[in-house]
Amino acid sequence: MDIDFIKHFIINKLLIFIATSRTLLNLKNRQRLLALWSNLIRKLRHPVGVSLLLGSLAFVGVLGLRLLGILQPLELAAYDYCLRLRPVAPPDSRIVLIGETEADLQRFGYPLSDGLLAEVLERLLEAQPRAIGVDKYRDLPAPPGTDRLTQLLARQPNIVWVMKFGIAGAADPPVSPPSVLQGSERSGFSDIPVDSDGVVRRGLLFLDDGRQTYTSFPLAIALRYLSQEDITPQPDPREPNLLRLGQTSIPLFEPDTGGYVNADAGGYQFLLDYRGAPGRLPVYTLTELLDGGIPPPTLRDKIVLLGSMAVSLHDQFCTPFNCDAQSQHSRLSPAHSSPQLLYGVELQALILSQLLRFALDGAAPIGSLSEWQEMLWIGGWCLLGIWLGLRQLSLKSLLAYTFLSWFILAAGAYSALSFGWWLPLAPAWLGGLLTAASSVAYTSIHERAEKRIAMQLFSNYSAPLQIVEFF
Repeated sequence: MDIDFIKHFIINKLLIFIATSRTLLNLKNRQRLLALWSNLIRKLRHPVGVSLLLGSLAFVGVLGLRLLGILQPLELAAYDYCLRLRPVAPPDSRIVLIGETEADLQRFGYPLSDGLLAEVLERLLEAQPRAIGVDKYRDLPAPPGTDRLTQLLARQPNIVWVMKFGIAGAADPPVSPPSVLQGSERSGFSDIPVDSDGVVRRGLLFLDDGRQTYTSFPLAIALRYLSQEDITPQPDPREPNLLRLGQTSIPLFEPDTGGYVNADAGGYQFLLDYRGAPGRLPVYTLTELLDGGIPPPTLRDKIVLLGSMAVSLHDQFCTPFNCDAQSQHSRLSPAHSSPQLLYGVELQALILSQLLRFALDGAAPIGSLSEWQEMLWIGGWCLLGIWLGLRQLSLKSLLAYTFLSWFILAAGAYSALSFGWWLPLAPAWLGGLLTAASSVAYTSIHERAEKRIAMQLFSNYSAPLQIVEFF
């Protein structure tokens, strides 16, 4: 027999064997895959699998609503409510306000002349305050008395004047401080970021125009006051881009901090805690000051802020405390002509008070979770909703558990805010509610379907009466 023929015969048989083995192996793999797929389908059809799938969809949906900013109004409303629920701290004894009221405008006219402002500042200096902040724009002279005011500002280093950063060429243009203070550390901007609903929840520390960095009015005053306590601004040891006052580093506001979504985070912003509640600082009028009605010890070694407290001057703001229909307007000072709004000088005083508490009292700033921590927080409440849905509870028990979960969530968010953490409330609640409702709905549908199949099976062997009794 030819040797080549034998070789070809053996090779062909080997190739046929290999091809057959591959075919059998592929069939086994296919059967295995089909078995795995069938097993997966059975598991997914189980209430637990379906609930996890529905919970995942609810979780993704809630995150989508949050990223679109749809939940932001609910989050801000919950944040405001938690701020109002906190116990009211005593007013800051380091700050005193001198308000220019409507009665003062009628007596002294508007604008106050440079000479009258110089007299007001001289009266204040006689009481030896540690720092004086003037929250009145004076970019242009208002004679008579301009030279007197200029000389006073030149020789008194503890007077800080307000300016406005503004936007050049816009409806909100910049306003310079008095010429003698331009370019010095004794002026600061009064610009305040206002949310889309008109409420002030953030403060500003620094702004820059690409050429120069400007300091805010409250921070400039705080640094004057703190210099006598040997406290100077320092960078945070771990994050040098953060400002540190005393032992407190102030977290930088980001576009998605807390319940915000794509907010304007320009400059160095931080969240206001409104710890002292608006309208609780001691307030005196210009008339009381010039008529000698303020005892000097009341102002000694304090920070004195001078500013408008007249409605006609349109220097008022909304806060979480005084622009809500259910807020306690009785907390506002008697000097208010409109209990719905807070005067600008009072708002600057609240920001100043918070900075002093950072530096001297070790107060904790308000921070928020990172993005992945927020996802874990929301996902945890979605899992809780799945667990409730699978408990097969009665409607009464389900409502009780849902109310208890909501109470725990709200109490947890309130407690966290008391310790300086803003937890997402609306997405966590919505995620838990959606997952619980969808799990309950599917479990109910699944049970009814199983009962229908069982009744059809028993109907072949049992009487209708027996079926009714069985179920």
